[in-house]
Amino acid sequence: MGCLCSWIFLSYGFSSGNDRKDLIMNQDLSQQFKYIQDKISDEGFDYCFRYYSTFGHLEDEKFHSLRESYIKIANELEEYINEKSADLLFE
Repeated sequence: MGCLCSWIFLSYGFSSGNDRKDLIMNQDLSQQFKYIQDKISDEGFDYCFRYYSTFGHLEDEKFHSLRESYIKIANELEEYINEKSADLLFE
């Protein structure tokens, strides 16, 4: 494993410990987003974000902001459809 890591670091021009740490963190982040993609495939997009998990382990502010916005809008849309359906039923 050490040889592979050294090859990756040298191939991409990484030489310092900070560069290595950044690469490892990016690989970890990439794996986390791959996990989310797998959960979307398994559970469906809406269920994945509204009910499956908050993905609190993921340290990505934009992701969490977008996720929260999606949930808010999805809830509003669901509520609107339910209200319109009920209103039309009683007309």
